[in-house]
Amino acid sequence: MRHANVTVCERLDGEVEVLYKGQSLEFKTRVQETKGSLVIDEKGINALVDGFVCLSQTNNATNSRQTSKNNWRIGI
Repeated sequence: MRHANVTVCERLDGEVEVLYKGQSLEFKTRVQETKGSLVIDEKGINALVDGFVCLSQTNNATNSRQTSKNNWRIGI
């Protein structure tokens, strides 16, 4: 059935039907998503990097406090 001519019919209610030699065929629909890149200007990049730096510093501070609280557990 490669390269065969088919007829695609869309009804008023939105239902789609594919016909081959007058007979309806079963089919699956796929939605192709387009992947677009995000365009950020210089200020946006700086803000994004600053956010990552702040998040990293916050995580490091939290981890060091938790380590100092839990030192008794490992015998230090």
